[in-house]
Amino acid sequence: MFWTLGLGQNAFLTAAWFGAGTLYIDRRPITAGLLFGALCYKPHFGLLIPVALAAGGYWRAFAAAFAAPAALCSSSLMLFGWATWSDFFTAAAASHATYESGRVAFGGLVSPFGAVLLLGGNSATAYAVQAGATLSAGLLVGFVWRSGFSLPIRAASLAAATLVAIPVILIYDLTLAGVAAAWLARARGGSGLPVWEKVVLAGTFLLLLDPRGLAEVSRFPIAPLVALALLVVVATRVFGSEARSARVATA
Repeated sequence: MFWTLGLGQNAFLTAAWFGAGTLYIDRRPITAGLLFGALCYKPHFGLLIPVALAAGGYWRAFAAAFAAPAALCSSSLMLFGWATWSDFFTAAAASHATYESGRVAFGGLVSPFGAVLLLGGNSATAYAVQAGATLSAGLLVGFVWRSGFSLPIRAASLAAATLVAIPVILIYDLTLAGVAAAWLARARGGSGLPVWEKVVLAGTFLLLLDPRGLAEVSRFPIAPLVALALLVVVATRVFGSEARSARVATA
């Protein structure tokens, strides 16, 4: 929260769209799809959303999630012309050099990609590790959403996996971790979190007070550790659960 305020970033909006989309997915799938589609201003945050919606059979939400950005992008094209989009694509094509070179501090990156670069690896290795992490995160989301787990577990898995699956994600974007943590707490049905989960979440909170500074001093990827720890908590819930909820009816 403090990093978002201090750097003037839009992570609150990202977390709000994402959280609201997961909240409405069972009750109002079209509304949920439109909310997910609104993430098109930061399209990489929607990387795993199609996986979740397709695996869960939420086809109306899936269609709405594509219709929203199509309408928004078409509107911007009509209002501002092609020049703005041309500049956007030019900037996007060159952005990889910015993140590979360290002009954005490696300690500020949350992804496995950033972790490898901070530890001294080259960009080829970083991309290979990130590809493996993205694939693993996608498989977890697909399994959870297809298997009929309760909404809190499905939502937590999508939010937590997104933090690991995206190669370019910065510390202020960890507001999304709050969405995942809130869903994890709700998944317990008011019975409280296990002690070890409380320890993990408390530890990650302390690390997030200054993840970039700690990373620069220790040369250890603090923010990626936080994202991975959150995903491990979710995965432990998924594979350690003895009882699953009934499969959610497809929209």
